[in-house]
Amino acid sequence: MEMVTAELHDTLLKVKQKVRNFRIEEPDSPIYKLFVVDTDQHLVAVLHFTDLLLFDDHDSMQEIIDRAAIHHQKPLSIHDTTLITTVIHLFEEYELSVIAVINKDEQLQGRIVFEDIYDLIRVQEQGQALKMAGADKGAENESLESARKARLHGLLINLTALTCAALVVNIFAETIEHIVALAVLMPIVAALGGNVGNQAVTVTVRKIALGQVDWQNAYPVILREIKISSINGLIMGGAVSILTMAWFHQALLGLVIAIAIIVNLAIAGLIGSLIPLLIKKFGGDPAIASPLLLTTTTDAIGFFVFLGL
Repeated sequence: MEMVTAELHDTLLKVKQKVRNFRIEEPDSPIYKLFVVDTDQHLVAVLHFTDLLLFDDHDSMQEIIDRAAIHHQKPLSIHDTTLITTVIHLFEEYELSVIAVINKDEQLQGRIVFEDIYDLIRVQEQGQALKMAGADKGAENESLESARKARLHGLLINLTALTCAALVVNIFAETIEHIVALAVLMPIVAALGGNVGNQAVTVTVRKIALGQVDWQNAYPVILREIKISSINGLIMGGAVSILTMAWFHQALLGLVIAIAIIVNLAIAGLIGSLIPLLIKKFGGDPAIASPLLLTTTTDAIGFFVFLGL
C-alpha cells in the first residue's frame, strides 16, 4: 500500500512535495513510478519520474499525460484476484520493476515491486528443488523422523524404478559375459542420459511453475530440448567413442557406444520435457513425479539401446 499517487489536477510541484513526504514517512520503501488516478481512484496512467523532469512545475498531471501521449496506452496492471504465478510470469516476461494492483472497478489498491516477486521466485524454486531431490519442505522443517520418512518414500519408489532397469540388463546377461567391456561402459551411457534428462526436467518444471508453458503450447519447448540434447549427444558420443577405442582397442565398440549415447541423449531430452507436461496435464505434481519416472525410462532405454546394438 506504500506508494506515491497523484490525481489528474495535481501539479508537478505538488507531486514533488508528495515524493518528499513519502521519503520521510517511508524511508525504506522504493519509489519506482508515479500512479495517476482520477477523482474516483481509477488508475489512469503510470508515469516514470525521469519523464516528469521534462515538464514545468505548474503543469498538471492531465497536461503531462496529454502531451506525452500516454493516454493512448492503457497502464499495465493486475487485479487483486490475480494468481501470484501469473504475476511472477509478468515480471519475468516484461522485466518489470513495479506493477499496479486494481480491484474489479479498476480502482487503485496498491502495488507489487520486484523485490517481493524475487523472494517468491526464490521460495518457489527452493521448494521445487527439494521435491525433485525426493525431500519435502514441510517434513524437513519438522523433525528428523519426519524428514527420514519423507526421504524413504522417495527411495522406495526409486528402488522400484532401478529394478526395472536391472531387468533390462538381465535380458542381455549372456552378452555382457562375452564382452566384459560392456559392464565398464554401461554406467557412462546411463549417467549421461540421466543428466541430460534431469536438465530437461528442471527447465520444463520451472517453465510450468512460472506459467510459461502448458500442454497447448508444449511443442516448441519439447523440440528445443530434443535439439539441445541431440547436439550434446553428438559431442559426448564422439568423445566417449574416442575414449573407448583408445581404452579397449575396439573400433566397432566405440561406434556402438557413440550411437547409443546419441540416441539415449535425444530420447532423454524428449522424455525429460514431455513427462512434466503430461503429469501436469493429468493433475499431478511434476516436481515430485518427473525425476522418478525419468530415472526408470532413461536407464532402461540407455541399457537397451547400448546392449541391443
